[in-house]
Amino acid sequence: MKRMVTDIRKNAEQPMASPGVRRKVNRRRCWSAFRHTVPKAAQIAAAFIAVLSISASIALAASPAARRWAAGALYSRVEDQQGFSFGEWRAYLTDGAVMDGKLIAVEDNESISVYEGTNVEPTVYKWRDAGERSINAVVAGSDGIYVIYADGHGNSSSSFNLDYVPLAYGLGCVTLDDDGTFDVTALAEAPATAILDSEGRKLNSYGIQDTVLTGGKLYFTAEYAVESELEGFGYAPQHVRLFSWDLTEAAPSEFDLEGIPVDWSPELFGGGDGAYLAAYDDRAAAARVYRAEDSALKPLCEISYSGAMRPNSFALREVDDALLYVLDGSVWMAQGMNADAARRIAVCGELSGQGLMLDDATYAVLQGDSVKVFDLTTPPGEVNELVVDGDGWNDYANQTFIAEHPDVAIVSDPGKNVEDIGRYSDRMLSGSAAGDVVALEQDGFERVRDAGLIAPLTDPELRAEWEKLPEGLRGYLSVDEQPAAIPLDVFAYLDVAFLTENWDDIRGSFEDYPDTWLEYIRWLGEYSHSTAARDYMIEFDALDGNGLSAAEAFEAYTLLSMADAYARCWKALGEAVDFSKPDFTACLEALEGVDWGALHYCDGTPANDGKEHRAVLFYAGYDPYEDVTVVPCTLRIREDAPKLSRASGTFVFVPAASTSRATAQEYLKTLAQVNQTNYEGSLEAVYYDFATDPEDFASKWGGAESAEAIRQYREQVGDFSFCVNLTRESVGAVQEATNRYVAGQISRDEWLECLSEAY
Repeated sequence: MKRMVTDIRKNAEQPMASPGVRRKVNRRRCWSAFRHTVPKAAQIAAAFIAVLSISASIALAASPAARRWAAGALYSRVEDQQGFSFGEWRAYLTDGAVMDGKLIAVEDNESISVYEGTNVEPTVYKWRDAGERSINAVVAGSDGIYVIYADGHGNSSSSFNLDYVPLAYGLGCVTLDDDGTFDVTALAEAPATAILDSEGRKLNSYGIQDTVLTGGKLYFTAEYAVESELEGFGYAPQHVRLFSWDLTEAAPSEFDLEGIPVDWSPELFGGGDGAYLAAYDDRAAAARVYRAEDSALKPLCEISYSGAMRPNSFALREVDDALLYVLDGSVWMAQGMNADAARRIAVCGELSGQGLMLDDATYAVLQGDSVKVFDLTTPPGEVNELVVDGDGWNDYANQTFIAEHPDVAIVSDPGKNVEDIGRYSDRMLSGSAAGDVVALEQDGFERVRDAGLIAPLTDPELRAEWEKLPEGLRGYLSVDEQPAAIPLDVFAYLDVAFLTENWDDIRGSFEDYPDTWLEYIRWLGEYSHSTAARDYMIEFDALDGNGLSAAEAFEAYTLLSMADAYARCWKALGEAVDFSKPDFTACLEALEGVDWGALHYCDGTPANDGKEHRAVLFYAGYDPYEDVTVVPCTLRIREDAPKLSRASGTFVFVPAASTSRATAQEYLKTLAQVNQTNYEGSLEAVYYDFATDPEDFASKWGGAESAEAIRQYREQVGDFSFCVNLTRESVGAVQEATNRYVAGQISRDEWLECLSEAY
């Protein structure tokens, strides 16, 4: 279990990530980001699934009276302790241990919950007098429960200057009382510098990791990253230390890890009378398991892995020294620690956390807000593997699919390695990819599509989903006029949004909201010379570091948005991109009538002018006010042209090289189902379905959005356009030229020449 992140999460802030924080590469791009977060109720309903497994060669207790645990999931208690208004907040399960067949779980580093079975509500205990202490780890033995706790606050630990390294770490025993509280009796304490960085440097991340109690000693790992060692995108080398803490001693003893490769966060786990460490060596593509003996580590076995996934969630069953772990979408068991003879005993999808044996017949993985439980007594039968890979990974879709298809294990491309992350399209183009279902972002998708590497969608249900798409999106996701892909995330970037409650004051002589770019610029010119321009704000985040004033930055933004819109529509209509056309030059002439300096700008911070709300909000999806309505608009380039919103996204398809096309299309149907049922009351949730009747959509949302609002949204968005893809160099050149043009450093002709070269 990774407590490094959760230690810092306690103060509701995340530090810059460190490579060692994660047990494996996080391969998901957050396919659904913020718009498509799966409702908690749906997660709970889908998570209680029967997971099948291969029976062991020993007799396991399986009678109802002897079994507290059933395959499924435990979820932490629902709380709103952080005061967030956007939904439920679940207490985070930060660590767990097993005692007398019960699960002892620490929630949010501050309370202890005791679970006695899969479908039994836990008994919750609050720390009677925590003071400045917080629980970092919990272990349980025959004589009781022990914790490692952080005590006090020292130097600032993160670049956000909000989280603090503790002054000390303590070892204590826990007393659970009948009044629902618990107390911790301190046994020993050590300064934080004795466990983390001995030099006391400013840390980027830190934390106590896995713990094991055996033979009168508590073994634990600690990890930290020094901020001064940051490299790349905020990453720092991870320092790993392994200790044993005698329950009767004042200070922990450290193991020498010299010569043991530790490329990622290792896992410490227990079993029988031993403590074991699994360390990852990516160069050898091997996870090596060691046993802690005295002050040294004895190698026991080695688990080979391929691709970007590493074995994780280790646990050891005492009765037969069976090693359990998660790898490539499945739970595996290696009896007698013979990794070469490991067998798949359950299908689990993407899973990573702290492995635990609840009893001899039950394996569990504690991760985040849930504990996934696996029954080891029922064989899974024949298991087929479906390779799902690319630029994204949707765990909820995986779990839903596994629930419907328990004979399918979702795995990643076995030939993919850490260096391939984010470049799966290159693997496909080189012929080295093995994906059955692939998700790619726009640039990679276009390259693979144009190379003819995508199989058409033949399933009638999938073709029906494709028919719901707007015309532009259907064309984009087609090969030889046949459906070829469905969208995962599609983001439409509208041009401007108006605050409706102030429209009567700011519209001037305009009857309705501008429909074309020329109308909008003429309105902007009229508005800039009106008294309303002094009373209302234009919501706009001025670009930092470009040397422009707010007025110049807003003018540059308007020019860039307008040029992109014209180029996008010309290309979509099959017209030549020509910035000397009359409709574009008319807009440039109208821009000369805008008094940019007279406009009142705001970057989203509260106003001090007595006006509670402002007039125009740019970045149309951004609405900083909870009690107002905005009208986002995509502007036409001329009256007879269609509305085409600039869009980007991630798209999922079945490669032509897949040998499991039928199963892959079943997965795509599950994914489409997840997208359709995942409504959060935001119009952006209907980002790709323009065919379903608005009344039906409104009924699905239970009145969160009206049918009329859905109709208006579709009208405002228009169609989707993916026609303009400037290179990074071109974007920079256009931005620089536009800044120089508004600053008066180059002429209009020079600016237009730069646009023509870029587009």
